[in-house]
Formats: sequence, structure tokens, C-alpha cells
Amino acid sequence: MNNKLKYRQLIIPKKGIHSYEVLYKETALFVSTPVDFSKKILKNLISLRKPLEKYIEKNPEFLTSLKPITSSKDAPEIVKKMIEVSKKTNTGPMSAVAGAIAEFLGFKILKWLEKQNLRKFLIIENGGDIFTYVDEPISIGIYAGESSPFTGKLSIKINLLNQPIGICTSSGTVGHSLSFGKADAVTIISNSSSFSDALATATANLVKTEKDIETAIEFAKSFFETIFVCVIKNNKISFFSKVKEIEIINKN
Repeated sequence: MNNKLKYRQLIIPKKGIHSYEVLYKETALFVSTPVDFSKKILKNLISLRKPLEKYIEKNPEFLTSLKPITSSKDAPEIVKKMIEVSKKTNTGPMSAVAGAIAEFLGFKILKWLEKQNLRKFLIIENGGDIFTYVDEPISIGIYAGESSPFTGKLSIKINLLNQPIGICTSSGTVGHSLSFGKADAVTIISNSSSFSDALATATANLVKTEKDIETAIEFAKSFFETIFVCVIKNNKISFFSKVKEIEIINKN
């Protein structure tokens, strides 16, 4: 397993649920579903990525821009979605790429589950960005780096059932994603992993020191779509939940 993905070893399997990886180029998915859809997911992942890659070849600004841009009329749906959420959050469209891939594949898988009359339980994680649709509560660990006092100690309990949920994290100190801030972790939850991904980037950009945490929280809260936000910097943490069905759990 890739060292960057070692956190997946901490995932506790659920009874009756298959968990498996799907890998293609830079995309490394970890999926949990009632049956193993790995072959179908790989086929759809390739079908999703190829038009995105072709669009980037013709429109290199889409890859490099750190600000919102407009899309051409022939843009693939995933491109339109990424541009849509980047405009909302004032980020570049690639800020939403991992969340968008998880979301588009997630809705595909939901259709397969419905067609086969299977249990609607789905978790699809793409490099730490997650799309879920579950029928029972789940807990998601917060990873803020090996040295963080919160890593392995805190988790987010999610009891929002039978609806799409996007759980995305951005960091200025962990991982390879571009960030203009120095947050150890900013986690956003909304009903769209595309939106959560873009807003996590925008919020993390605001955190340079511990003094910026509350400003970042207020910024994330200002969006109607935001259900939950958590910001971690050094030994400080702050969070906001719009609903009682999402809460922070301290494992100590």
C-alpha cells in the first residue's frame, strides 16, 4: 500500500460490506459497497477521466488556474461541476477534482445498487475526499498529520442517513495538494463532495496561524451548503455543526 494511503489500514470493515481499492493513473479509490463493483468502477473511472484529460489538453488554464474560469459549451459534465463549485468558493477548478470524481462515481454506483435492489450503503474515498450514502451511522477519523495531538483521537460521527454526503479535507502541512495556508486539517461536510472539496481548499487557504481558525470557521459557515466544518492548527481545534446528526467524538 502507498505510504500516503496508510490511513486506510485503520478502516474497520462492516459486516456484509465489501471494501476494495480501484486504481487508475493518479486516482486511488477505496470503496465500500454491498457487492464488489471494482471492475465496473474501473471502467467508469476511465470513462470519466478520459474526457477530463482531453479537456485539459485543449484548455490548459483549467489545470493551472487558481481562480474561477468559464467553461466551453462542449465541456464534460464533470468539468462543468468543478467550475460551478470553484466559482462559489473562489478557487481554481482543480480544487474540486478528487471530490468530483468520487461524487460522479458515487451516483453511478447508487444506480447500480437500485437496479439490483441492493442495500444502499456506499463509501467511496479518493485520496482522503469522500462521497457517502449510508443507511446507518458511520464515523470518520480526522487525520491532521503524524505529530498532531488530534490524529487518532478524534472522529466525526455522521448520522445523516439516506442522502449523499461529501466529506473532504484540505491541509497546508499534510499531503501534496496545493494550499496557500498552513492548516493541519480543514474538514468540510456538505451534500456534495465536489463542493466540500473546493470549500475545504478555500477555507484552508485562510489559516496561517492559530489566530486564523475562527475567521476560517466563520467563512465556511457563510455558505448555505455547509453542514459541518472543522479546523485544526497545532494544538488548537474549532468546529461548527449545523445539525445534531454530525458531531465530534473524542476517543480519549
